[in-house]
Amino acid sequence: MKLKSVCLAIAMSLPLVFASNANATQTNYGKITLIKSTTVQAYIYVEGLNDPFGCGNNTFVRFYWGTTESNKLWSMILAAQMSGKQVSFEGTCVSGFLAANAVYVSS
Repeated sequence: MKLKSVCLAIAMSLPLVFASNANATQTNYGKITLIKSTTVQAYIYVEGLNDPFGCGNNTFVRFYWGTTESNKLWSMILAAQMSGKQVSFEGTCVSGFLAANAVYVSS
């Protein structure tokens, strides 16, 4: 019975460990210096951007219009640029660049 309880506790804890690690990585905060937009994606250039995801490039972040809730995220990006706020991103590597799927705006 005790072994069953321990196994259950471990099984319930594992998703929390993986979830916290998955969301822990994001770029540093920086000021948006330029946005280039095309029909498929936008390129967001951020001053002093780092590459914590190991994509191999820290020049810009890609933002695909097909991203879930892209209108809301894009509004945050534009508001940050217009107000001079700093931004940070989470995402995945696509062709050597970070493809953003989460946006942070500093206060």
